[in-house]
Amino acid sequence: MKAIVLGATGFIGSHIVRALLDDDIDVRIVRRKQSPTLALEGLRVEEAVADLNDKGSLLKALRGCHVLFHAAGYYPIYSFDGEKQKKIALRQMKNVMEAAEEARIPKIIYTSSMSTIGRNKEGPSTEETPYHPKKFKGLYYEIKYLLEQEALSSTERGIPVVVVNPTGVFGDYDVKPTSGTLVVAIAQKKVPAIFNSKMNATDVRDVARGQVAAMKLGKIGRRYILGGHNTTVWEIARLIAGLPRLHAQQPLHQ
Repeated sequence: MKAIVLGATGFIGSHIVRALLDDDIDVRIVRRKQSPTLALEGLRVEEAVADLNDKGSLLKALRGCHVLFHAAGYYPIYSFDGEKQKKIALRQMKNVMEAAEEARIPKIIYTSSMSTIGRNKEGPSTEETPYHPKKFKGLYYEIKYLLEQEALSSTERGIPVVVVNPTGVFGDYDVKPTSGTLVVAIAQKKVPAIFNSKMNATDVRDVARGQVAAMKLGKIGRRYILGGHNTTVWEIARLIAGLPRLHAQQPLHQ
């Protein structure tokens, strides 16, 4: 069995590769020509060069594989011309889905985000909690939702997609970094204040193992939240900084 990982040079993607190798599954990684492979050093993997904007290169890379892990979703890096960015993101997703369909990939695990899960006023959100676009403002949320909907709608024409929704992910090999930006900033004492809010945090290794479980047990067309601990932004910052726990009656902003 051979798995192929899009986004393998990134934070979550590199851990998916490790989890697959730990499960004795052969891995082919896909990277762009300019993508560094620092997070994959020392791992025995096959490499293919492709680009999400080039369906032909994706199709070539996918040949001979049995499962696709798509952890390379478009990430908006600026806020202007949002409609153009949405079109780019959707075109990339369509390229992946169409290439996977042509390559006859038996199963696709798409890494979405907890940001596509709605808020439940009566308790914890679940995979069935509806998303309300008006309550989640920002291009990042819009694009993540559009990409997930495109992936799920692909199942209507027989493309075997399973969606996983990681929460706040922390861990090693965050080379870009992503959530590690907060860790570095706190370590360098560059965070003057913290805006506290509730969050769920999970170990990236658990997220990767959850992806492998989704490959084996996930049902086509379903979403699966990959979460860990319900906590707060302040509590995460406190742990990073090595600060003692505050008394329960002290204000969270202190």
